[in-house]
Amino acid sequence: MSKIIKPTWQSDDGRICLYQEDCLKLLPQLEKGRVDTVLTSPPYPGAAMWGMEEDVLLKLNLSCLEFCLEPLRENGVICWQIADVPNGNHGIITTTTTTTTFAAVNLGLKIRGQIIWDKASSNLVPLCFMRRPIVPSLTHEMILIFYKGDWVPREKKSGLGKYKGLMTQSVWRIAAERERDLHVAPFPCELARRCISLWSLEDEVVIDPFMGIGTTGVACIQTGRKFIGIEIEPKYFKIAVKRIKGCLSLGPGNYHRKYSFMGKKGLSLLEDDE
Repeated sequence: MSKIIKPTWQSDDGRICLYQEDCLKLLPQLEKGRVDTVLTSPPYPGAAMWGMEEDVLLKLNLSCLEFCLEPLRENGVICWQIADVPNGNHGIITTTTTTTTFAAVNLGLKIRGQIIWDKASSNLVPLCFMRRPIVPSLTHEMILIFYKGDWVPREKKSGLGKYKGLMTQSVWRIAAERERDLHVAPFPCELARRCISLWSLEDEVVIDPFMGIGTTGVACIQTGRKFIGIEIEPKYFKIAVKRIKGCLSLGPGNYHRKYSFMGKKGLSLLEDDE
């Protein structure tokens, strides 16, 4: 039976609820069917920035995917942003996207698409991989789209607006965040806004179980969605609250880069609000 869990922080109108908690502990306690859309970028194997063993990261990734099913409504959508990366000194590529897809199917989810996020970067591979036959640099990541049940439209006519053109695109070229002063692996607000606009409706509930510094929450405010964010790291949670408070003060539809920018300038701007 679901419990009523008090958020660590919430907006005055209750549309934004943030929890400083382990997502694997909190997700099973959320109300069943409360969430319309899941959008997250979990830690994934092969990325040394997390400081965790690969098997631990993979288990965390797949466990969270499973635990998202309970609060997700029937016919709800999961947008799961992960990557395969070269690992070790022999050019072995991790298979996180494949493993996650098979796990999702085994959980009863239906795969409904894949978005290639072209990060518009030219990262150099280690010199050892430049000797032929080469191991190419991976300058893209993936957004896996899963449905819990069938595709059921929730509006009578399209309300996509400026994002309508994305219906015919499976490759999104969005520059990656190059400044990592606030978070080790931030993703752009525009990436979150696109996913939210395509796979949820206004006033619906979006959850991010690996909220980080609150980018999904900022995008939800900007697009008029409700948001549930979960983050275990206190330093990230504190920044998320600050960014979301600032964005709320501007209101929906305001895309001020003060609350979108991830670098040193963005950090100093946030500190000005204290």
